[in-house]
Amino acid sequence: MVLMVYGYVGVSGEVEVQYVLDFTVTYQKVIGWGGAFTDAAAATILGLSEPAQNLLLRCGVEHGVLATLANSSLCSPPPPYISYFSSSGIEYNLRRVNMGGCDFSWRTYTYCDTSGDVDLEAFALQPEDIEY
Repeated sequence: MVLMVYGYVGVSGEVEVQYVLDFTVTYQKVIGWGGAFTDAAAATILGLSEPAQNLLLRCGVEHGVLATLANSSLCSPPPPYISYFSSSGIEYNLRRVNMGGCDFSWRTYTYCDTSGDVDLEAFALQPEDIEY
């Protein structure tokens, strides 16, 4: 899809802008939709009540047993409120995990901030990687 913008002076003497989308021209194919698993997202989710966490991430509570996505045999067929990855949710099919801090992290960090450390001797996971 190409967006073409035309600017011209209209009959009133005002500058007018016309936007035209050309759907016959494509440059890339969308392979899916998804989200990022970040330390900030994990901390936010952990701050939710357990029922809210269940509605967001898990299959639900069936027969008094918490049926997580990791144990999908307990939730077959899946209930209709798997918020992200089910056909009854928003149908995400892609996931991104950042290495080190990212634009949504609560702080800026990397795994090795030592200049010139090409052997990564100072490499270390950060608290966000362990706590969340």
